[in-house]
Order: sequence, then C-alpha cells, then structure tokens
Amino acid sequence: KNKTALFVNYLRRCDPFSFKIKKIIEEQRLGKFIFAQVNYYGGIYQNASHFIDLFNFWFREKQPRISQGQKIDNLGHKDFQADFTLDYQENGSVRFQSARSLDYALSEAHLFFEKGKIVYLDTDLR
Repeated sequence: KNKTALFVNYLRRCDPFSFKIKKIIEEQRLGKFIFAQVNYYGGIYQNASHFIDLFNFWFREKQPRISQGQKIDNLGHKDFQADFTLDYQENGSVRFQSARSLDYALSEAHLFFEKGKIVYLDTDLR
C-alpha cells in the first residue's frame, strides 16, 4: 500500500533448536502438525512478529491468512497487543495470545502434532 520496506532481524531463526524443530516438522517425525498456541508479551512488532517469522520459516509459507483477531491495547511507539489466529494453507493454525503485561517477559510456543507436542520456551524475569 505505502510501498515501504521493513527489515527486522529475526534471531530465533538462528537458534539451533529452531532448526531441529524445522527438521521434525519436515520429516513428520511426530506426525502431521495440528495446531500451535503462542503466548507473547509486548506488542505485535516487538515480539509476536518474531514468532510469525519463525512459523513462516518452519512451514515454508510466507503469507498465512489471519482468520480471527482482536486488538487488545495500544502500547505507544506505534505498537499494539492483539490476540489472533494465523491459518497456514499447507499446515494447521497458530493461535497468538498476548500476555497483556510488561512486568515480565514471556515468549512460548506449544506445537501439537498427531503423535506428540513440542514446547519452545523463551522466558525472562524482569
């Protein structure tokens, strides 16, 4: 729309554990992916965007569809919190839930498969 380029450094792509998860998904070691739940703190741009990129990386899909969404709170600095669901054409859906607090840092993803579950944790007390 505005033809603005956006560049962000997505460090979670470089995490060795992220590559292990990608390989498990590609090889379907736990069966077919069913859905995921992501809990994040801060805003869409500050934190959730990193998980969106990570799921795009894991699934090799660049444009998931937002099927549900609700804006929760403006954070200032052009960022906001929201609960929303992304649907991936070749995979399942990923539900994002805002932690609604800046007193602590919480970033976690729970991935559910036919034969098991993977938990990706990234927590920090502030």
